[in-house]
Amino acid sequence: MLAHIIALLVGIAVQTAFLLLAFWIMIKLQGLNYNFLGLLGVAALVGGLDQILDTILGHYLGFYLASTISSPIILVAAFIGIKKLTEADKTDVMFTVAVGYALCFAMNMWLIGALLGDLRLPAKDSSFTESDQTLPAVEETNAAPPPPVVKAAATNILKGLTIKGTTQNGNKSSVTLFVDGKIYTIYSGDTTLVPMDGKLAAVKLEKVETHSLTLNINGASTVCPY
Repeated sequence: MLAHIIALLVGIAVQTAFLLLAFWIMIKLQGLNYNFLGLLGVAALVGGLDQILDTILGHYLGFYLASTISSPIILVAAFIGIKKLTEADKTDVMFTVAVGYALCFAMNMWLIGALLGDLRLPAKDSSFTESDQTLPAVEETNAAPPPPVVKAAATNILKGLTIKGTTQNGNKSSVTLFVDGKIYTIYSGDTTLVPMDGKLAAVKLEKVETHSLTLNINGASTVCPY
């Protein structure tokens, strides 16, 4: 309870000081009549009313609704106080109150920013080097093998022989051939008899690369693009 009272008194004091400075600046700029004690009293009345209404109404209605209700009351109180103090016309008084409150709001924002301090992230520590960002190397023995690359094709490499598709997976690569209406699948290193030109030919898959494969046909290596 005591802490709340102290906080309220500090808020009233700060608001009074800001309003006093803002109203004084506007009155001096316009050359209006005033006396310091009277101006201090108006600032203290308006500042105290502002803090008390916001505290009481904010407790029951929330900050936004409390500000919506209290703002017209405070502005009317400020208008009446400045009007009595300066005895100026309504236009000058309204201008003084409006711009004075704008100045007071800017002072409040400056104070909040000063209390919060610098919210930017700290600069990179010079002791933090690029080596600290390097992830530990993963041994190749623990790395998972790359997934097989499957390619489809329909390329005539020899008369009556067509590549229908390939699978590139290291020593488990394969090729699918279409010969005389039949499908032949040959794995890397394997040899299969395939009818070619009316004869059986020994076809061995030697390797599969990105855009070509190597077939050994009857002992002769043939590079076949696809």
